[in-house]
Amino acid sequence: LILSGSLADLSSISGFSASDPGYSEKVVSELAVGEKIYLLSGDATPSLIRSASAVLINTEIAKNIMAGSNINNVALNHHFTYEAMQKYAIELISLNSSVGKDPATAMSIDPSFAIDLYFGLGGNFISYENVTGIPQPAAFGEKNKNVYNVLRELFGISDEETGDESLATTEYITPLFTVATLGELEGLLKENAPFSALPMPKMNVIQKDYRSSADISVISFTALPKGKGENELAAMELIYKSSENLKNSVLGLCTSNEEMGQLIYESIGCDILSFFGYGDLSSLMSSCIVERTGEKAFALKASERSRAAATALSITKDKIEQGK
Repeated sequence: LILSGSLADLSSISGFSASDPGYSEKVVSELAVGEKIYLLSGDATPSLIRSASAVLINTEIAKNIMAGSNINNVALNHHFTYEAMQKYAIELISLNSSVGKDPATAMSIDPSFAIDLYFGLGGNFISYENVTGIPQPAAFGEKNKNVYNVLRELFGISDEETGDESLATTEYITPLFTVATLGELEGLLKENAPFSALPMPKMNVIQKDYRSSADISVISFTALPKGKGENELAAMELIYKSSENLKNSVLGLCTSNEEMGQLIYESIGCDILSFFGYGDLSSLMSSCIVERTGEKAFALKASERSRAAATALSITKDKIEQGK
């Protein structure tokens, strides 16, 4: 619909603002193509919130370590990093002499969340030329390489060798941390399971914001047909402006801490490459983790995907700008 010119560019419509109450402004901006906005996802679509990635902490287990008393403050102060996760995991492991010292032992992370962690830690697959805004493939040198190596740490992969070794370990301890979606947390809380939510971890405290990616394959979007008038826009605005209570209700079901829920909500973002299906990045990242891919092999695979995705997005951007 976008490529056929059937949808209106909302940013060109007088009276529309993605910063108005009811919109997820970060998601709206990330779904823009060439600074043109065609799709919206906000409070009126609970799937946006329920599909957002998050770190779940087992509150019963946390009572036995320092995390039980200060983990919320650490996150609210924007100091929740992968190193903080490892610190608390090691503290828990130290209470159990039957397991080793690998912090991954106290974490439960499915490889399908590798892409969410990668983005949360500051990794990227695309950049934009400063003057023209043309999409460009990302470089997989120092920054992205460091992010990938941290990802390997979180999954308990500490060497550079590739192979078919399983991620599973013979050592077992009830996980302190689990990576899941807020929707999965909602289901756990309905069963009175002892969990609360935290944002996805940062690489370091100087990273500006948290990033909790939403699975856009399950999100409903609102769009406005091209050529339609103000009545349609007014109806869309009405839906979103009246949906603040709905957002608060869903967040209330998913999180027990109002401040934490708002922090996670503000961190929800989408990936434009994944929206168009360019690069199949989720499969790339999960396969790299399952296959225990080394950093050099990852850089090669990621560069190939990144170049193809950037080219496809650039073509899409040109078509949209030409009205084709």
